[in-house]
Amino acid sequence: MRLLQPLEKHSALKHRQSVLYSCTNISRLLTIIISIYTVILAVFLPIAHCQQTFVLTDGIKTNGAIVSGNTNYYHLSAQLQSRSGGLEEVFARAIDENDELRKLYPKWDSLKKSAFTSRSLVSRQNPSQKVAYVSVSICSPTADAIQVYVDSSQFPEKNQSAMIPIDEGAALTIHPADGLRVAIKAIDPTRKTNYTYEIGISTAGYLYYFNDTEGFHLDDTDSANALLTTRVADATSNLDNYGASLATGSLNNLSRSLCAIKQLTVGNVLQRNATNRGNGQVSFYFRELNARSQYVAFLYSNEGNTETLWAPTFLQTKPVSGCTVIYNLPFCDKVAYAVPTGAGKTPNEIAAIYDNLANNTFQNFTENLRQFPCNESSNQASYSLVRNCDDCRAAYKDWLCAITIPRCTDSNAVNGVLRQGRPRNVVIEQAQTTLNFGDYKEISPCIDLCYNVVRSCPALFGFGCPENKTLFSSYGERLKNGSFTNGTNLLCNPMDLDWSFTSGVNSLVWQWITLFTIIVAVAMLL
Repeated sequence: MRLLQPLEKHSALKHRQSVLYSCTNISRLLTIIISIYTVILAVFLPIAHCQQTFVLTDGIKTNGAIVSGNTNYYHLSAQLQSRSGGLEEVFARAIDENDELRKLYPKWDSLKKSAFTSRSLVSRQNPSQKVAYVSVSICSPTADAIQVYVDSSQFPEKNQSAMIPIDEGAALTIHPADGLRVAIKAIDPTRKTNYTYEIGISTAGYLYYFNDTEGFHLDDTDSANALLTTRVADATSNLDNYGASLATGSLNNLSRSLCAIKQLTVGNVLQRNATNRGNGQVSFYFRELNARSQYVAFLYSNEGNTETLWAPTFLQTKPVSGCTVIYNLPFCDKVAYAVPTGAGKTPNEIAAIYDNLANNTFQNFTENLRQFPCNESSNQASYSLVRNCDDCRAAYKDWLCAITIPRCTDSNAVNGVLRQGRPRNVVIEQAQTTLNFGDYKEISPCIDLCYNVVRSCPALFGFGCPENKTLFSSYGERLKNGSFTNGTNLLCNPMDLDWSFTSGVNSLVWQWITLFTIIVAVAMLL
């Protein structure tokens, strides 16, 4: 037994040594695993941080989506093709910024210098840098939790100075194209919100642009329809290049984002056509709107490779159905507003009734105008040195259409004159009988229309305008500064004509002009 004890002790000691050795191996193995895990994290953490990287084609927009807490990255494909390293340069930057990775590549500095020698040579031979135009539009649901960064680093969002402000859903900036990267970051991961957006990068110019100029002129509304005419579009352009959206309610701070505007559109565009009416060139007619409701109208275009969104126009539909918007009349082609009407007639039928009444009256005028030698080239025979029959005919037509086709407004509106009982002229009385409408509130024609007839037609024609005492029974007047509106209220119906040449001219001045015209005409006939 005593002989066995040393052997037992030796065996126990050997066992303890084996256990210690195993523990040491396990410890070393754990250390190795941790080291490998650290290296893996060092290598792949930046890649995981990127989450998603997308390559854009120069000059082409793309749609994107992102969830709260994530970041999407974008760069131009042409940039990668022009570089020697391509995707290797992405990892090159990651190695440069990570000390652990640099230990794994002790010869990295020399390798990097060799790899980018050709690129540096090209840069020296082409000192002028291309400029990239970055356009980002937030589509939904809001822009308050989205951040946009533009920089030349691997992770632009790490550079706070690279943040681009988002103005009502749109972010625009210019940056050197070389090495450009865009980061779109959805902050506040607790929201768990899905965001959508559009992004485009171009070296030729912005793919999207917001114009601070109001795109539309509001012609008029009724209780269910609205007519607007563009201020900027050229009638000779392709109508398909121009579009319009009508929005209501909250825009969620996205009023400068075209993709958001299109998603919020309500109502239907019934007709879009070119017109020479007023200052606009393309008209849009919206239908199926709600009565007594406020809307925001947006005009946008797509010409060349750039989409443009103009500043919005605000409008409100009328509360009752006693007025109907008519436009595109064959004779009174400048009429584009709501007129008094009864039930049972379509807008086209209503327009035809008014237009025929005005046209029939005009035919009698043209017969009388033929009695005057107003188109003679001789100064002795002509009634005016600066006007002829064409001017007279056009002025009379504008005036006739305005007094024959009354402009209807709300019965509760602060502007306008309530027409009760018999209408103010026989022609409107005929329309009232045919259309079966009752009392209505009218925005009277501007007195400028009458003054223009006096100025443009022969004095012996005997056409005169009322003085101040009786003027407001049939006409309205502009402000002294030439404005047709007082705030949002239209003071008189200008027939969408440009009266800037008479800005500030009052009725007394026009009386002197009329007297001078008569004196000149009489002198020519003597």
